[in-house]
Amino acid sequence: MRTLGVLVICLALLPQIAEAAQKRPLPVNPVLVEKVVKASQETGGKTFRLELRLQNGRQVAYEFTPADADKVANGLSNPAIVVGQKLEGSLVWGMQIEAVPEQKVVIIAPRTKDRNLDTLAIPLTAADNLVSTLQEKFAEVKAYVAKQGGQPNAKPPARQEPAQQK
Repeated sequence: MRTLGVLVICLALLPQIAEAAQKRPLPVNPVLVEKVVKASQETGGKTFRLELRLQNGRQVAYEFTPADADKVANGLSNPAIVVGQKLEGSLVWGMQIEAVPEQKVVIIAPRTKDRNLDTLAIPLTAADNLVSTLQEKFAEVKAYVAKQGGQPNAKPPARQEPAQQK
């Protein structure tokens, strides 16, 4: 009888418990992604699928609407470089640029003197930010070169390493 009473009370409180659980965000413990198993547009183009293998061995899959997939792509396009970290890259000697209006992207295929680099698909939603950021960074480099007396081969200022955490 006692068990039945507890069960009835729990059932009566269930809607309030469920509502409280929805209002309170659950703690998030991030897990490093070991590998992107698959990233593709599903048949019909109504959803995008992302399959990941996590460092803890689990494999997860997510499906996104085109609007949410665009947000994810934009979020992942942000640089994950700490200021002061040494940057390495390839010197781009040229590039092929192609517009793909039906997919709302511009394809950029950069190349060095001796090889092609990874092709980039820039979504229309990121275009303005990309163009303005590139203009700012090139202006920064031009100002530095002008300050050095217009010597294009002058070395850039040494970057300071981030302070060591104690």
